[in-house]
Amino acid sequence: SPHYERNDARPSHAHLNLTATAAGILSDGGVAAVTNLGRCTHADAEAFYSYRRDGKTGRLAAFISLPA
Repeated sequence: SPHYERNDARPSHAHLNLTATAAGILSDGGVAAVTNLGRCTHADAEAFYSYRRDGKTGRLAAFISLPA
């Protein structure tokens, strides 16, 4: 199920916790273990591109793996 967070600074805006939502969907689908690396594309400019942070387009790839 979606995980919404309230932002008191912007009360008319709801924020969706994408990490928690994805983990919930995967868990509901039978995935036994979901690992959250706790990395943020917006906060970590050295490691990640972020349109929200930089305001220009770029490329980003994500990887999902299953144990052998």
